[in-house]
Parts: sequence; structure tokens; C-alpha cells
Amino acid sequence: MRHLWLVVLVAAGCANGLRTEQVGEVSVTTLRRGYSNVHLIETADAVVVFDGGYASQAQHMLRALESRNLTWTDIDAVLVSHGHADHAGGSQWIAEQAGAPVVVGEGDSDMLATGTNGSVCPTSWLARRREKKDVGTTYEPFIPDVYVPLNTGLPLSSVLSEPRLPGEVVAEAGHTEGSLMYVVGGVAFVGDLFRGSITGHKAVRHFYMCDLDDNAADVRTLLQTDAPDAEVFFPGHFGPLTRESVQTMVDSWDESP
Repeated sequence: MRHLWLVVLVAAGCANGLRTEQVGEVSVTTLRRGYSNVHLIETADAVVVFDGGYASQAQHMLRALESRNLTWTDIDAVLVSHGHADHAGGSQWIAEQAGAPVVVGEGDSDMLATGTNGSVCPTSWLARRREKKDVGTTYEPFIPDVYVPLNTGLPLSSVLSEPRLPGEVVAEAGHTEGSLMYVVGGVAFVGDLFRGSITGHKAVRHFYMCDLDDNAADVRTLLQTDAPDAEVFFPGHFGPLTRESVQTMVDSWDESP
């Protein structure tokens, strides 16, 4: 078991870096530091950041911008998938550098107001090993510019009253009460609805999820209703993932006793 834990840590550490994927007309540059992803999303009309990672991770966003010949002022909006420190911790800092608005699901307002993670439900031995550290991590509290109402799907252009901003923001309580997803073109950014495997390219259950049946239902809704045309799914941890891998994950849950 000790040897396996060492392999996991090495695999996670080797994941640091930048990677750009082109999916149709959408370009996604993922800044990965350890376990967490920050996504820089470019379309013909806009540049959007999805999640800011930890506060320390956000400091590396300039590398992602420079790799795409962009500057801070090119960023039009920062979307936060949910209020945990590894997603929200650096979001406000990025938004301040860019002079861009921050969008968060309203169900996570208490987390943002206190800079704390709340309680979680581990789904694996690795999650149980990490739980104390993950729950105890804090960040600088902040108030976002826009809260998206619970259980809604809205055009980003209507959320921020900016007609050129593409895609739809989907507020779907699950991993947290205020979890958000972002669907644009053939791409879906899913936060912690599920994650990629640490090695390989499989979609797997997230480290922390309290209601597994609800989680399965949410993933089915994503595939069938929220993002029926999405070809690639970008989670908050590892990935990216093909539609086939996400469907295979859900099918395996359905087959479990």
C-alpha cells in the first residue's frame, strides 16, 4: 500500500504543466498543478476562465495567457464551478488582474463568505487519506459579481448582460449546493461532477460525493439534456475525457449491485 501511495503522488506531481486542446471552434488551455485544473477557454468572440484553482496556482495563469499570446485584459469572465478552495481559491485574484466579473452558483455563498470548504463525503481510500487536508484548506473570502440561481441553465450572455459571451451556465446542486458547469460548442466543463483517472483516460467518481444516486442522475442529465452535443468533457481534476468514457462510467454504475 505504501508503494502504491508513492506511485499516486508521483503521477500527480508529473501532471504539472500546460496543455492546449482544440475542439471544433473552442480552444482550451489547461493549467494543471498537482491535482487541480484551471481552464482558459477561447472562442471566436470571448475568453473565459473556468475555475481559478488554489490561490498559489492562480499565480501561474500568466503562463497560460502568454502561451496563447493573450494578456489579462483579454479575459472576459471567470466562472467558478464551486466554492471549494482548489477551485475558488484563486478565482478572485485572476478576476482582479483581468478586471473581469466572477460568476458562482448561489448555493455556495456561505463557502465564499468564509473561505472554507465545509464537510465532504470521501468515496475512496485515497480521498480518506486526503480528507483532513482538503477540508482544512482555506482561502481569502470574497463576494462574486453574479450568483447563478440553483438548478437553472442560463446563457452566459444573459448572466452577464454581454451578448458576445457564448455558451450556457448550468447550476446543478450535487458535489456542492452551488455547483456550476459550463457548456460551450462541443465542450463541457464539469467541475467536480466527476473526475479523470489519475493514470489513463477514464472517467471516474469524484473523490468526494455524498449522494451517489443523485450524482449518477446528474451525469445522465448532463449527457442527455445539458450537453447532448458535447464531444469532450473537462473535469476539475485530470482529464480531459471523451463522451464515450463518461457514458462507460455511468453504465458501470448502473450495473453495480
